[in-house]
Amino acid sequence: MRSALLLLLCAGAFAASPQKPIPTAPIQFEQTGSQWTARGLGYAFRFEKTGTAMRLGDRTLRMTFEKSNASAPFAGLDHSAHPTNSFHGKSYQRIENFGRLRRTGIYPGIDLLYYSRNGELEYDFEIAPNADPSRIALSFEGADSVRLNDHGDLVLSLAGKELTERAPSVYQRRASGEMVTVEASYRIGQDGVVRFHLGDYDRSAALVIDPAIFYVAFLGGSFGDVGVSVGHDSLGYIYVGGYTYSSDFPLGGVGYKNTPSGLLDCFLLKLNPYATDPTQVIVYSSYFGGSSDDILASMKVDAVGIMYFTGSTDSTDFPTSGSAYSSTLANLTHAFVVALDSNQDGIQSEIYSSYFGGTTGNEAGEGIFQTNGFIYITGYTTSTDLPTVGAFQASPASSYDAFVAKFNPAATDGPSSLIFSSYLGGGGQDWGRDIAADNSGLIYVTGSTFSSDFPFTASTAYQNYAGEGDAFLTVIDPNASVVVYSTFFGGNTGFEEAEKILVDPNGKRVAIAGYTLSSDLPKTQNAYQPVMPAASNVDASGNLLGSNGFLAVFDMTVQTPGKGLVYGTYLGGFGGEVIYDMKRDARGRYYLCGYTLSRNFPVTGSALNTASAGGGLDGFVTVLDPAATQQLVYSSYVTSKGTQTVYGVDIDAKGTVWITGLATGSIFPANFEQFPTSPSTGLAQPGKEDSFIWGFTIN
Repeated sequence: MRSALLLLLCAGAFAASPQKPIPTAPIQFEQTGSQWTARGLGYAFRFEKTGTAMRLGDRTLRMTFEKSNASAPFAGLDHSAHPTNSFHGKSYQRIENFGRLRRTGIYPGIDLLYYSRNGELEYDFEIAPNADPSRIALSFEGADSVRLNDHGDLVLSLAGKELTERAPSVYQRRASGEMVTVEASYRIGQDGVVRFHLGDYDRSAALVIDPAIFYVAFLGGSFGDVGVSVGHDSLGYIYVGGYTYSSDFPLGGVGYKNTPSGLLDCFLLKLNPYATDPTQVIVYSSYFGGSSDDILASMKVDAVGIMYFTGSTDSTDFPTSGSAYSSTLANLTHAFVVALDSNQDGIQSEIYSSYFGGTTGNEAGEGIFQTNGFIYITGYTTSTDLPTVGAFQASPASSYDAFVAKFNPAATDGPSSLIFSSYLGGGGQDWGRDIAADNSGLIYVTGSTFSSDFPFTASTAYQNYAGEGDAFLTVIDPNASVVVYSTFFGGNTGFEEAEKILVDPNGKRVAIAGYTLSSDLPKTQNAYQPVMPAASNVDASGNLLGSNGFLAVFDMTVQTPGKGLVYGTYLGGFGGEVIYDMKRDARGRYYLCGYTLSRNFPVTGSALNTASAGGGLDGFVTVLDPAATQQLVYSSYVTSKGTQTVYGVDIDAKGTVWITGLATGSIFPANFEQFPTSPSTGLAQPGKEDSFIWGFTIN
């Protein structure tokens, strides 16, 4: 008996190009002690002695095999070389993965085989010659109703959604290899138990009953899952980093901690989307955090597959390495810096992990970068005693200051691993959002400031604070402990914040991207969009209520006041936009992503979605080429009813664009659904957030 449980979330779908089917993510069967679970990218099953438990949003559905052999043993088949890693507090678990799971003798002469096909969880009852299939009986706990539709499908209603188990397909295979169909249907008894009614068949031959269960849904935990960053290595593996609110994920294994709702863990995934064997798509997976809230804010990947990530934690037992600069949470919330080697399993993959913070306030890591063996992070702090080393600003200037820190993960002892640290700010509030470094060791930081006395240098593009909050671009020489370049970037009529920074290896050109509320933002004559759209979303005084994205590129060799901006443009429509991530390819094209509230966001004819679904917040991905005549190379909504945001974008060596983020609706365009291997889309619990990973190509 084969039953296909199609439980597909956006974080588990890939496409090599828009013209090809989306390879679905494989299901992993995980063993922890005597407990067996199955995990896809955001959904989970637990295999019990008498049946299977499935988590559907905040509801649990149990399918019980009535009067079955509870002692029937489980055996994993097709052992995977890549276990799941779980870093939880000070403990570590290695969770073995298998491609299939068998139970022998669940009924006399009847075995049960679970496996994955096209991203579906399937199970077969394999009935030996002369065994009695009438013993098989299914009951469902947690369903609001169980009925048969006009096609003979079994329909389970659950919280306004329907789980459909298609009418069974039953067959026998002759010695010649010929497959012979057997008439079959469901029967629901007065007791609500579901059994199979079979026509005539050869009882001396083996029998397989094949009902296909499918659930048209994204399925995560009760509280949502968010993909934050995406990257790739030199071999073409794809990496996703994010965090999960889903404390009920233990139904799918121990990778997520079994704690009260509302707590968060970081997650890291390494994927091979081009694997021909679906069981080899997930190459490395790890869950990282303590017993409280751990939020991944940014992740980078180097060429050999080491993942570097930062964020914030208030877990007193956050996993730290023996070489950590600090292994103690000194106050409510600290930043953290972690390096994991995806080529190693187990505790060996933890290269470096440390808290970073003071004792009098809170910290959060917002941006991370790695080069030449060093790790750089930025963020913000409210502590008056943040650890500083070689600082150009050794004490805070206000209640919120940005910070900059440089670590050497190869240091022989923890204290020496922090080799530079400084406050960065003025008399107002300041936040560091992203960081980079060039080959000479200069550090580049961007973010937002409300400080008119923010550290700036004279020979920069914009020396004067424009008011209302400006973006900033600051360059630091950590060896000399000085700021060598610092400029404001903003208009006079609203707030600006830069979210991402890109730096040429030689440091000659620097790009920042973010969002603005100013109608007079500095821009260049070659801007793709030189004017903020004449928005209808203004208040009674004519002030803009919505933002636009912006991209600004600076020539750092120009040391003349008021000069150096070589490209500056708005990006958006009437409703409001925020740019969250940015990458650049070898041709100099900028890949931007974020969210939009605009129904007139600029799109191209080749877009995956040329129009908004009109149901709320939409994600977007846009490619701009400042050097081209037609600068808008590609632009598309990522849209559905509900909330969609694209937090991370990447472009790999093959030219495939990868995006990740969160979705509360069906984001795949209709043309994908014509392929048998692509997921039908929907959502088990509208309004719940699920992560996604999506790959596509453009011209």
